[in-house]
Amino acid sequence: AMALLGRDRGGAAPAEADWSSGDPRFCERPMRSLHHRATVRQWELGQRFALEDAPPDVYPWGEARGRASTERQVFDLAPHRLGNDSFGFVHLDRRTSSYFNTAWYQLQVILNAGNRRPVDHRPPDWKYQTNHLAHAVEASGHGASPRYVQTPIKMGQNLDVRRPMDARRPAPHFPFRDDPGPNEAGWWLTHVAPWLLLNASGSFWNRSEAREAVMADLDRIEPGLRLTIQNALLRAWLDKTESYPISAWPRGEGQDNVNPIGYVPTPERADERLVADSSTTADGVYRAIPRLRAAGVREDLVERLRVWGDRMWLAGDWGALRR
Repeated sequence: AMALLGRDRGGAAPAEADWSSGDPRFCERPMRSLHHRATVRQWELGQRFALEDAPPDVYPWGEARGRASTERQVFDLAPHRLGNDSFGFVHLDRRTSSYFNTAWYQLQVILNAGNRRPVDHRPPDWKYQTNHLAHAVEASGHGASPRYVQTPIKMGQNLDVRRPMDARRPAPHFPFRDDPGPNEAGWWLTHVAPWLLLNASGSFWNRSEAREAVMADLDRIEPGLRLTIQNALLRAWLDKTESYPISAWPRGEGQDNVNPIGYVPTPERADERLVADSSTTADGVYRAIPRLRAAGVREDLVERLRVWGDRMWLAGDWGALRR
């Protein structure tokens, strides 16, 4: 079995002694083979039993077509998940690997973005998706704006788990759950962040130019499209976020919490544009405000964000951000 898994593009399997040689190809090839085989079998089962039409019968907000599961189907096929160096496969260059990262991550969002039943970082890990879209822009020189915009939209839909007023099928067998609030089981601010409307964000690979290009490229598709989308998404974000009392937000250090209420947000530094790490949520909000205004986002929306930030982190100089 190991010999068969070791075959790659028709090549011969490595000798038995080579499996311990340290060559990463001998780890990557069987890993890829196993994951691809599992994915094909999932597809076969879905086709045989019509499971790809099942999400609306399993979840109150299930997609009309997709995978009815809280687990990943294709996300882990990406080179970033299986590759030896965390960014690519050894048999592919960085540019090609960056494409395959975004292709598999995007397909996971399409097949199953969570059906509004998110489980921590699954099925998609949203920050991986945004990070690698920016990485692909930098590596290829081509914009990925429509694919990027899909990400905060689908993320927002799947982390907004309020009980719907007009559920499509409010039958008794649906296990409705009340909105769990602003935490990892619901509206998780470390993922749904307002600076995502300006640039791709995440906790690694902080190159500002490519991160900002994922939004700027929208105007090449249609003049004014970037601003139209930014206004609409910021308004939706504010409507949802302001629905929670300030006391409902988990506070603490690290990626799973927003900064304590006494944290003092810091302005943008010359060597760090916006925010790259989710443990500095307050800094990200503070730095996004002047950038949103400079981008032409509606002033009433920017002011709402400023007032909300002032309530969230009382020690900050939010008055300095008034127009």
